[in-house]
Amino acid sequence: MSAMGSHGDGVPVGGLVTRASRQISEPVREETRPARAETTREGRRYGRGGGLLGSVGLVGFLAAQALVTAAIAALAALPGVAGKKQVDRAGSPDPEKTIDRVKADAKAQTRAKAAEIKERVAEKAPAAVRDKAAPAAGLARTSRAPLVAAAAAAPAGFLLLCRDRRNK
Repeated sequence: MSAMGSHGDGVPVGGLVTRASRQISEPVREETRPARAETTREGRRYGRGGGLLGSVGLVGFLAAQALVTAAIAALAALPGVAGKKQVDRAGSPDPEKTIDRVKADAKAQTRAKAAEIKERVAEKAPAAVRDKAAPAAGLARTSRAPLVAAAAAAPAGFLLLCRDRRNK
């Protein structure tokens, strides 16, 4: 035997070891190929499954955000609905009552002022002037419609002016 060593058919030991390792590794490789392919397929499935589960979590999170947004919107709408009910309950303003009250006040003030002027005239006016003023006063008493209309129109105009200013 030589220093390198050989087996009876003249092949060195290193060649025998190489051949033996090939003969062992080839069946192992052939056995591991299907296992490697199967592992690759399963890994892809796990990856897809993990991605789908992640998307479910994301969709759930977005749905929760949508629910919170809807709840906040509903809470924000409540004061608006309550305010609308209050406005509807209040109804439209009724200026007729105010106009009637203003007319009555104007009529009372006109009468009071007329009585005051009559007293002053009676005290200070000479008899000749009083005699001439008596028929004019009688005429004014009988045709009060223009005076009352003018007295009532002024407050009504004032109320309309105030309403227009509020609406601006």
